[in-house]
Amino acid sequence: MYQTKRASPDRVAELGGGVIYRTVLNKYYVDELYQMVFVGGLLALSRAAAWFDQNVIDFIVNATATVTTWVSWLDGQFDAYVVDGAVNGIASVSAFFGGRVRSLQTGSINGYLYVIVIAVVGVMVAQLWWGTAPS
Repeated sequence: MYQTKRASPDRVAELGGGVIYRTVLNKYYVDELYQMVFVGGLLALSRAAAWFDQNVIDFIVNATATVTTWVSWLDGQFDAYVVDGAVNGIASVSAFFGGRVRSLQTGSINGYLYVIVIAVVGVMVAQLWWGTAPS
């Protein structure tokens, strides 16, 4: 066509309404197809993954953080008021009764003997009162 000049390049380009010429000129539209399928598909997939991350994953993470914070606060309140309250209450009761019993321990042998004698006499009186004899 170019050497013999029998056919005009413009006439060949117009064959088939110019579709064949434009297809070859645009390299069978491989670049456009690649852009649409691979690049466009990857961009769409990336957008979908970004939306899923921002709306689903971040929601789950933030909700978990909120629940964890609330549960740890509740656990701290339970520890401060229930557990520590029980421990401190038992310690207070022990200290109260220990202080009262401490006054009975004077270290005086005479005082201890008086308590023993009074207890023995009390048991004997109780047995006589209720009519039970020792066996």
